[in-house]
Amino acid sequence: MKIADQIITIVCDDIRREVGNKRSIMGIYDDVVVEDVPQLLPKICLAIFFKKIKVQLTSIQVLLKNPEGESIHLPEIAPPHNLQIGESYNVDVFVVPLKIEKIGKFLWEIRFNGEKKPSYVHEMLIRTTDKPRDSGVRSQHSTK
Repeated sequence: MKIADQIITIVCDDIRREVGNKRSIMGIYDDVVVEDVPQLLPKICLAIFFKKIKVQLTSIQVLLKNPEGESIHLPEIAPPHNLQIGESYNVDVFVVPLKIEKIGKFLWEIRFNGEKKPSYVHEMLIRTTDKPRDSGVRSQHSTK
């Protein structure tokens, strides 16, 4: 089921609400690069933009899975009750702190309205500085 015309996700260091209902997104990541593991990131954020919602949203659940498949379950998000189909909606997700035990692919899995399987997945590569970067795109997502 298509949730919105478009879903955009951005991984970053911080998201701030500014005067005039603006969002400031700081430290946007392609890959997350750390000196060594284990590592403790004080905060990592996921900004989610829904453009023209196609279904009534009752809940949004975000999980962050590490390379071993272990999940960090984040509090369920209840969209506003007056959110209408066709409107756009933004969600900010914060993990404070994020302990990195192993480098590799982390998955931000997003489920809507109590779904068992994720409808949207954002891949986030965490690597160390000694690993050379190739020319391929690392930050990817998939939708159903």
